[in-house]
Amino acid sequence: MKLGIIIIFLFSFAQVQLRAQEKDACAVHLKHLPQDGVLLDRGWKLQAGDNPEWAGHNYDDSGWQAVDPTKEIKVLPTLWQHSIVWFRLHLCLDSVLRQQSLVLVGGQAGASEIYLNGRLIKQLGVVSPNPEKVQALTLPYGQVIVLPLGSGSEQVLAVRFALQKDLPYFQFGNVFAPALSFRLNETNAAVDYANLNDITSFEYFRIGFFFILAILHLAFFWFYPAQRANMYFFLYALFSALAAWMINSAYKTYSVEAKVYLLILGCAFVFVLNYVFYLMALYRLFNQSKGIYFWTLTVGLILFFGSSFWFYQMKDFLIDLIFLLIPLETMRVAIIAIRRKQRGARIVAGGAICFSLSSPFLWLWPMDIYRQVQTGLWVTLCGI
Repeated sequence: MKLGIIIIFLFSFAQVQLRAQEKDACAVHLKHLPQDGVLLDRGWKLQAGDNPEWAGHNYDDSGWQAVDPTKEIKVLPTLWQHSIVWFRLHLCLDSVLRQQSLVLVGGQAGASEIYLNGRLIKQLGVVSPNPEKVQALTLPYGQVIVLPLGSGSEQVLAVRFALQKDLPYFQFGNVFAPALSFRLNETNAAVDYANLNDITSFEYFRIGFFFILAILHLAFFWFYPAQRANMYFFLYALFSALAAWMINSAYKTYSVEAKVYLLILGCAFVFVLNYVFYLMALYRLFNQSKGIYFWTLTVGLILFFGSSFWFYQMKDFLIDLIFLLIPLETMRVAIIAIRRKQRGARIVAGGAICFSLSSPFLWLWPMDIYRQVQTGLWVTLCGI
């Protein structure tokens, strides 16, 4: 009898110890998932170098560096100092979650091999110790990585990762290049959430709207070339349509390289060329000369675009300044035109007021979607 009690006690004690060790090993414990899933930004470990044993479920990574891989790659120096790094994450899932079909949704700024419990489940691009051979790929919006879960509660994600370092990675507004940015979600919920937040139709509408506007102003200029404002409005609308097409294309591509260059061209068209042509059209329409305000805004637009690459500390200040000054300058020009009793000035002034009131919502709404979803596509409307 005493022996039986001792055996039961030892067995219970072993179970408690085993659960305690499992709890300590798991950095993230999940019992349920919200509709938009859980962003995996906590509990990751990072180690520079390359060793296939690091993919294993039982490998001891307790000495690795803690890291948040969803941060901008330019604030993670280890990625730049070494050709290959590994990320590891220990997840503990409740029994109810393990019975569901789970997926990863998101993206990355480099190339990776993704392992679950030591098994390769997805390869995105080419990971190589030779930087010239690295080819970075990511998941287009709406694509998922299926997770074949193990039988135990502890699931170990390991990611072999390399940056394609010759790319001009940049940060634009709230759109940035995270190393790894994945959300864990249930399959059907992930699909529903992606469909709900998909703004592809709005992008196509925007492309069509600006293209029609460009054709109209080109026709006006063709039949009445004396009014050169129509030429500038044509260029403004054309570059806006091109920018929307480029950004929409970036939103759908696997190639990180193609994505980066499409976004650079698209955002350059919007925030430099098209607003410059918009201001030139405005001055020409009301017969006002380009003075200090025009050149200040032009330099500000160029600096804003440059802040995406170099002046990181200035980017938030510049984006707020640009979205404040452009409608204010429009109102200033329109008020002068109203005083001169020029036709259309009141309409332009009203439009500037509406733009000032509505642009923050039209700018932040879609960007917030992509910031939350973290698809790694780094897409935004880049203006309106």
